[in-house]
Amino acid sequence: MSPMPSPATYSKPKRKRGGAGLTACCCCCLTTLCSLLITMILVLGLAALIIWLVLRPIYAPDYSLVDAEINTLSYSTTTNSLDANFLYTINATNRNAKIGFKYDVINLDTSYSGADFGQSSIPGFYNGHQNTTTISSSFNVTGFALTPTLGTSFLNDVKNSSIPLQLRVSVKARIKVGLLTTFPFWVHANCDGRVSPPTATGSGKLLSKSCKIVR
Repeated sequence: MSPMPSPATYSKPKRKRGGAGLTACCCCCLTTLCSLLITMILVLGLAALIIWLVLRPIYAPDYSLVDAEINTLSYSTTTNSLDANFLYTINATNRNAKIGFKYDVINLDTSYSGADFGQSSIPGFYNGHQNTTTISSSFNVTGFALTPTLGTSFLNDVKNSSIPLQLRVSVKARIKVGLLTTFPFWVHANCDGRVSPPTATGSGKLLSKSCKIVR
């Protein structure tokens, strides 16, 4: 009688350690990245604090409508069209002792009761430390058509010697500190004013104004 065969034995295959190694490597990279980010944030925060301490106090640029004039004005009731010449005077004020502002352009949009007359521009200039720069912009309106309703309203305002105008100022500027100049940014301001019409003795003058900075 032949001997009975012994039962076969099986051993479980050993798991490879590659997955654990990859996980450890990812954790190490993540920890390093977090450390670098934290270090960068601390360095940038420290640099910002030093700049603030050196440059303080820091003031935002200030813009004010000094005057608005209407040099010429005519309105045709036949065609409901307007011809006019406007002259704006604006002050750009920089109160900072160590910061300058470089202006690429200043755009002025003029409208009457929602009717946009168009845009005029002031070329770029530099506003130095603790300085106020006075700038002017002339704007012509030729053959601008008003609706009959707006035309009637406009003639009534002329008769009452008080014409409401809306002026939107859009400023593209850069901050200059020493030899460093930042990327450009935009500042917008809305002004509501009333101007008298021109007379035989001179131009119409600014009667009232209300301006505010907007985003």
